[in-house]
Amino acid sequence: MSDRTDRIDCPTFELLAVAYHEAGHAVGAVLVSPGLVVETATIVRDGDYLGQVTCEDWHENLVPDEDYEDSGEIGEHERQYLGADDIVSSLGAVAEGMLRHGRPDKPVTAGTGFDRDNVWANAAAILEDDVFRKAGFYHGPLGLDIDAALALAQCHSHFWRAVGLVAGALMREKTLDGSEVEALVRAARENDST
Repeated sequence: MSDRTDRIDCPTFELLAVAYHEAGHAVGAVLVSPGLVVETATIVRDGDYLGQVTCEDWHENLVPDEDYEDSGEIGEHERQYLGADDIVSSLGAVAEGMLRHGRPDKPVTAGTGFDRDNVWANAAAILEDDVFRKAGFYHGPLGLDIDAALALAQCHSHFWRAVGLVAGALMREKTLDGSEVEALVRAARENDST
């Protein structure tokens, strides 16, 4: 019998899992279309949050879609931003799954209630509850679009390198501002193309 500690019981590994989760959100925000501007990414615990990525309020960027305004349906511009937000919210579980299971198609959805709530809160902020429920906007059982998140990760060959760089920087610095996240994503992209 070994005295070796299982890595998933190690507090450092658990902090790394939080860093990967938040890095998935942050890198996804930079790469998703339309882009969500990252303000900060942190693994500093704050109340119930183990970590958090904050983005600029994208609601101000919404352009009213007159074709849908009185129809009770979701306009294309609103759908694009809500879809981007849904993907970014899902990428935390995907990135953590990559760390814990070695494969992104096994997302860690336990504890993603805040991510799911974020998706629903953003939708409710711009749409009436019954409108976005009827429109069938949400895809997964948790209100997270894991398939679209996996597609974004596959579409960008430097995605996983960027997640690793951001997670490593979070482990060192604990908090990054948006420009630092963007610089790490650029570095991953440039490294990938050489």
